[in-house]
Amino acid sequence: MIRLALERRISTAIACIAFVALGTFSLLRLPVALLPTVERPRFVVDIKSPDRSLDQLTTGLVEPIEQRLAALGSVRSIRSEVRDGAARIIVETDWQTDPDELQIDATRRLESVGDFRPQEMVLRVIGGDPEPTVEVAVSGGSGAERTLFVEKTLVPQLARLSGAGRIELAGLTPARVVIRPRAAALAAQNVTPSQLATAVSRIGQTVGAGRLREGANIRPVVISHEATSLEAIGNLMVPTVAGAAPLSGLASISLEEVPGDSSFRIDGRDAVLVRVYRSPRANAVTLARSIRDDLSAFASRPGSQLKVAIVVDRSVQVVSALRELAIGAFLGILIGTLVLRYMLGRWTPTMSLALVIPASVLSSFAMFHAFGIPLDVVSLAGLTLAGGMLVDNSIVVLESIETARTRGSRNAPLDGTLAIAKAVIASCITTLIVFLPLFYLRGLARAFFAEQAFAIVSCLGASLLFSLTLTPLLARHSSEAVKGASPGLQLYLSLLERLLASPAMAITVGVIVAAAAIAAGVLLPRELIPSSSSNAVRVEYELRRDLSREEAERRGRALERIAVGAGRPRSVYALRGVNPRDAAESEVEVFRGRLELRYDSSAAAAQALGELRKRLSGVADVRTKVGWAPNAFTELLGEESRNIQVILSASDATRLHGTVARLTKQLNERLGVIVTPERMGGADNAVAIVWDDARLAQLGISRDAVEQETRTALTPRVIGRARISGTETDVMLERIAPSDLGLIPVASVQGRVVPFSALASASLTALSATLVREDQRTSMRLDITAADGGEPDIAALQRELPRLPLLPEESARLAGEALEVKDAFTQLRLAFVLSLILMFLTIAGAYESLVLPPLIMVAVPFATAGGVVALLITRQSLNVMSFIGLILLGGIVVNHTIVLLDRMEQLRATGVDEDDAVRAAARERYRPILMTTLTTLIGMLPLAIMGGDGVELRRALSITVIGGLVTSTFASLLLIPLLHRAVEPFRRRAGGKVRETGWNTAE
Repeated sequence: MIRLALERRISTAIACIAFVALGTFSLLRLPVALLPTVERPRFVVDIKSPDRSLDQLTTGLVEPIEQRLAALGSVRSIRSEVRDGAARIIVETDWQTDPDELQIDATRRLESVGDFRPQEMVLRVIGGDPEPTVEVAVSGGSGAERTLFVEKTLVPQLARLSGAGRIELAGLTPARVVIRPRAAALAAQNVTPSQLATAVSRIGQTVGAGRLREGANIRPVVISHEATSLEAIGNLMVPTVAGAAPLSGLASISLEEVPGDSSFRIDGRDAVLVRVYRSPRANAVTLARSIRDDLSAFASRPGSQLKVAIVVDRSVQVVSALRELAIGAFLGILIGTLVLRYMLGRWTPTMSLALVIPASVLSSFAMFHAFGIPLDVVSLAGLTLAGGMLVDNSIVVLESIETARTRGSRNAPLDGTLAIAKAVIASCITTLIVFLPLFYLRGLARAFFAEQAFAIVSCLGASLLFSLTLTPLLARHSSEAVKGASPGLQLYLSLLERLLASPAMAITVGVIVAAAAIAAGVLLPRELIPSSSSNAVRVEYELRRDLSREEAERRGRALERIAVGAGRPRSVYALRGVNPRDAAESEVEVFRGRLELRYDSSAAAAQALGELRKRLSGVADVRTKVGWAPNAFTELLGEESRNIQVILSASDATRLHGTVARLTKQLNERLGVIVTPERMGGADNAVAIVWDDARLAQLGISRDAVEQETRTALTPRVIGRARISGTETDVMLERIAPSDLGLIPVASVQGRVVPFSALASASLTALSATLVREDQRTSMRLDITAADGGEPDIAALQRELPRLPLLPEESARLAGEALEVKDAFTQLRLAFVLSLILMFLTIAGAYESLVLPPLIMVAVPFATAGGVVALLITRQSLNVMSFIGLILLGGIVVNHTIVLLDRMEQLRATGVDEDDAVRAAARERYRPILMTTLTTLIGMLPLAIMGGDGVELRRALSITVIGGLVTSTFASLLLIPLLHRAVEPFRRRAGGKVRETGWNTAE
């Protein structure tokens, strides 16, 4: 191939240009995202059946559905929440489960379950980005005006944009016609709640009444119950025992702005929040740009009191992070090119090396497009990381060409390339082998590592191709040998001579230092995503679950006032009870909320953070969590990655409460941890109704009938549509006031209406109004935190949990994202070990030796030691990005040792004495090793020192590589020659003489 490439220069140049052009075109079509999609898709079953009780839903629907969904292959857990009239089942799956396959398989299993009616269930898959790409606030005007504009104008416009996916709304306050029944008036007219609901359900409806012939035409006849005013609705006649009564005599009727189950406030003003997610494989930057263009038209509308503004645009962080990475890569290439120019002494060979980097990177984008890899921070960081390695092969090839030219070769490009080609291929394959196990990771680890490994592998593969074709082709234009600089060569050779005189001491000291540095790695904190501070603070709060919507809103605003008083935030973002538009009522959580306070600087935010924790810690009946507001890079799994829970299960809810109380005390005493229920109290109090069976029998009233009347009276519902002042609005039948429960009229078989109080008694009881099931058992989750506020000891929890005094019908197991983090690091350690094994086998096969692979790989522990020390010095953690750096170091440093030992083996195969071979190889390979080390270090340096968005990700990775390269280079140049000399007697006794390797041809 090399000979053909040099003989057909024009064809080779055209082929290289074609690869680069194809990659450039692919780059323009790649989807752009912030981070890889790592959220597990969840299959959600929302059930809404107002006429069914908790027990009926549990036995008739929830349990059969759970049994069928448990058979799905990717299921990790099934969680259900059941209450009267509604239920929600959430199926948690493995990471990276295909959402389309999950939807098809789960839907097929639920085609016929129990006695359900299709209209009762909504099946959907939730996945993709954990946070929306853009959040838009609509403020000003009245709540009804904001809601009408958002629902009728803004959302349809945004939904049509290319790349727009799910859209969530918060803070809606639509205008509705509200009908509030009066229990006393219903009882006086002998009208039951069911009769009233039937009568008003016709409002706004158009029903068919047959067909009418008109001449030659046959036309349908419809009856329209259109309501155009509150008076018309009030005049609707409701059937009674005595005849009929107007609706206005039985209920109050008004047009009101009805707040939804969620609210949103921006800087103290009520507003509607529109959260736009990107669709799968869509370009987040393009979607955000389209939204900004559309909103500019709304902002310029004359006479409108509504203000439309983007409050969060995560694509800004995407663009900023990618720009910072691009600038860092450009600076690395620029400075590296200048260093190469200094060491090579001429521009022609320097540019032949510098061209390999952009050519390799651009060509790799074709592989990105072919395999559906998006351009995000992780993949681009992989390309930037590989950028410093791309020139390594070309440096070695060019150095070999210059060596051949110095020795008088007539065809130096061909001879020099052939002399080093197989060693270059061996070193490149060894590097690629390091990443092979990463493609077999699963779950969370695969989501991050496999993508970055793909980026590096594709880039290095392209660089290998260009180094063996483009580099010798460009070197043909130079006829003079390069006489560049080799700074530090004499010092290095002098030091090597001293070490050769006493090798045992040098090897011993080096091994001890490396082992001590690696052992110091236990001091590194471990986390999935590097934590970082910002200029924003987030407060997440949870209220009691038995609060009304109005009381939850009042307490949320009180917390907002307390938070604002803790500092002077530039802006305040208050969100409570986010409710997606297509969600069932069972998903609404009016008791949860979030405050985000943005300050002018991180120092001001840090000061406010401590004050907020102090002020909010004393607020009664509320649970708060105060911390840094995560940016788009850390909110993916930031705080959740430290979350650890214990799931307790029992045979029934009554026994479960005893289990929780007993085991909470045990965990506190044995481990010293703080155990808190996942949910605030209040959900375990219910109003229990006890029927008077004798009275029911006497009046001929069935339990089903009176239960149906109770549900109808106490369940608000939208029953129709009205057109008031030219605007369509929902008609809502409100619940009867709870204080009038005893007055609810119930019809008997005699036609008389009997008050509810004559048929039953009601009292507050500990009977749970909500049933929570986990993996088909009644369960409760407990949050576990360390007593000092840090992270709990997972290993201690795993040891102690099986020792807890559990009854036969009780169980306890660990859960939470912290277990996923532990599993990810366990997989990475296994992948690292497997990479070393594969590396050993590859080198052994290449050199037909079992002695050389350990020599070549001895630089790996020194690189690991340097990476650990660099992380300790800079106070970084062992996280997903720093671990990538440690794995990558294995491939980088092996290149150096292969280049050095390969030359030693060449010289020994021609009969050169061992000491002379060591000195000659060290002298010849010093400059290419130094150049490759400097270019990689310089490529990483801007990423380590530059700030900007995403710095916490790239800094950990670049610092690891920089530290490992420094120590491994010293090991490669100093210890490897000593070890090669030390094992020479053993090799001589084993084989008689050194064989010429199969990887090298003539010089």
